[in-house]
Amino acid sequence: MDDYKGYAIKGLKTCNGTDGEAFSANIYLHGKKVGEVTQGGHGGPNDYCFWTTATNEDPKLLGEQNRAGVAAAEEVALQWVKDNSGWWDEFITPDLQFAPKPKAGEPWKFVAGKYASGEVLDWFLGAMIEAKSLEKDTKSLLRRKWVVRFADGRMLEWKRVATQENGFRAHAAMKHPTAVILNDLPTAEAAGYLFATEGVA
Repeated sequence: MDDYKGYAIKGLKTCNGTDGEAFSANIYLHGKKVGEVTQGGHGGPNDYCFWTTATNEDPKLLGEQNRAGVAAAEEVALQWVKDNSGWWDEFITPDLQFAPKPKAGEPWKFVAGKYASGEVLDWFLGAMIEAKSLEKDTKSLLRRKWVVRFADGRMLEWKRVATQENGFRAHAAMKHPTAVILNDLPTAEAAGYLFATEGVA
C-alpha cells in the first residue's frame, strides 16, 4: 500500500517502546510533505501534526491547519475503510453511520465519521505504516537470502552468496521452472507474498 488517493508514508523510523513499537514517519500528499505521525510506544493513540505552510510560526494558524489536515485525511480514511475489508469490519456498520447505543452487556461498536473518526485515521495510516515496515523487513531479508515461492504456495529460503548466484538460478530454472524468485520482484510485491496483512495490499 504505497499510495492511496495521494496519501503516502515516507521516512519511517521505528524502535521498541515501553508498550509496543514506537515510530515516527512523514505524511505526504501528492508528493508533498504535509504532516507527521508519531507513536510513543506507550499504548496510546498515534499523534498527528498536519500543515500547509510549514514555515508559519503563528500557533493559531498552525492549529487551524492541523485541524483541517486531520479532517481531510479522515475523509480519505473513511473511503479507505469502505474500499478495504479487514479486522475493522466488525467495529463499523455497513453504511458507516453511528451505531445505536448497545443494550446492557453488549459491546460498543466504534463507527467511522462520528465517535471513532480518529480510530479510522489510525487504521488507515496504520495500514500504510505497517506496509512500509514490512517492506523494510523484506528488503533486509532479501539482501541476506534467496527466497523462492513455488506454485503450491510453499516458500523456501537459502543463504544468499554472490558467487553462487548463477548456479542457484540455473538450478531453480531447471528443477522448478514455475517457481518465482522473490528477490526479482518489486519490494512491495515480494512483501505481499511474505506477509499476508489485512488492508495492506
